[in-house]
Amino acid sequence: NHFSGINNGKYFVFYNGVNKKFTKIKLIISKKNYLFMASRFIPKKGIGLLVNGYEYKNEMKLYIAGGNDKDLEVLGIKKKIGLKLLGSISKPEMLDYLTESYITIVPSLKEPFGIIVAEAICCGSPLVATNVGGIPEVIALATEKLNEQEKHIFYTWVKLVNPVKDSIIEGIESIKNNNSTIEDYIKLIPKIRNQFSWGIRANDYLIKVNLL
Repeated sequence: NHFSGINNGKYFVFYNGVNKKFTKIKLIISKKNYLFMASRFIPKKGIGLLVNGYEYKNEMKLYIAGGNDKDLEVLGIKKKIGLKLLGSISKPEMLDYLTESYITIVPSLKEPFGIIVAEAICCGSPLVATNVGGIPEVIALATEKLNEQEKHIFYTWVKLVNPVKDSIIEGIESIKNNNSTIEDYIKLIPKIRNQFSWGIRANDYLIKVNLL
């Protein structure tokens, strides 16, 4: 829209990949009883939507990485029972949390790329993410090679929701109460991981460049 005079046959979308550690980590079926979020503590990341909607029950805690009590206070968010702030975490810790979390939450109000969404899925985490910015595009790429039955399983464990408190909580409850087995979801992950391999992304780039 901004550059309508440019020949649109001379450019294409180059999708993001993820660090190979996210495509190599061992997948697990036995998830731990916590919800997980990792983010900078800034308003557009929607931390308030999640925290304000969260209620501690069934021993399911909420872990948020990326900030501390003071950072939460700056955002004007009150700490709740069951909420644990992890502060800054390392890449290995991030991998462990994503692999083991019962559900990963991405409650962004704005999200340019949504790489955390790809990382969570590649780690085999069930996911609730808002349908803003680049997040729907990441989900579309994740499901591109899945057949209809596989997509049905995928969307049982991955929920795109509106960026409002009630929708996020409904997405969480939908995953918690679904009748599908986590094993069926985990079986899809190796196929999905290929979509986010930088090697495959680079090969797609070379093919498209040679076609221009």
